Amino acid sequence: MTAPPNNPLNLRPRKTMTYTYKTRALNMTPSKTPPVPLRDFERISQSILGILIAENANITASCLFFGIIGESILNRHYKLKARAVVGTAAFNLTGAEAIAFATPEEDFVAIDKTNFHCWVEANGWFLDFSSLVFPEIVASLGHQPCPRLMFQKPLSKSALSLLELQSQGAFYCLPNDMLTLEKIAGFRSLQAYVDLIDICTNWYRKPSKPMAQIGLEDQHGNAKPAFLSSKKFKGVW
Repeated sequence: MTAPPNNPLNLRPRKTMTYTYKTRALNMTPSKTPPVPLRDFERISQSILGILIAENANITASCLFFGIIGESILNRHYKLKARAVVGTAAFNLTGAEAIAFATPEEDFVAIDKTNFHCWVEANGWFLDFSSLVFPEIVASLGHQPCPRLMFQKPLSKSALSLLELQSQGAFYCLPNDMLTLEKIAGFRSLQAYVDLIDICTNWYRKPSKPMAQIGLEDQHGNAKPAFLSSKKFKGVW
């Protein structure tokens, strides 16, 4: 299991190891239908990615941007009670080895200030807007290619143990309330990041309304264009 650190400016692959984690009980009743349709999920992901590309961010280590901006868009434009969550997450994206966003220990995985993942929870569902760049994340770690598919599943489908991530598309998530508060507060303490949340949320339009190019100003007042990303999902996990 590979554990990629989550740092938009410096992503380094970790060595391959196998870990287990204490199982947990899930008692959730998700809505019967996904809270966000595929086209809307794709449009949200494309808009966030477009902003990140304009800012020259490392798109393979920007889960906080996908999670926090995604939360803002869902709450304003879809009236969902969505919340960004930080914690341990692991996915089997290739059918072979799983990828864990966590810190490897001797016989389990943990999270710390640099190794974690951020996703969105709404109506009992797990939404990962960074799934638009899962192929790039997998490639950065030297793994076999994975398809570009939307990752939106009921939280009740989360594996109870990392040992259960044997089939492609399986996932594991375990929120950490303290780290969620710390990471989101730290993110929002940076005015530049708050500006990006507002810019992307105001820019966003539901399909099939057009989203025109917008201009972002750098620290010197120079304008740089931001476009809706052209990357598209080929289906769902």
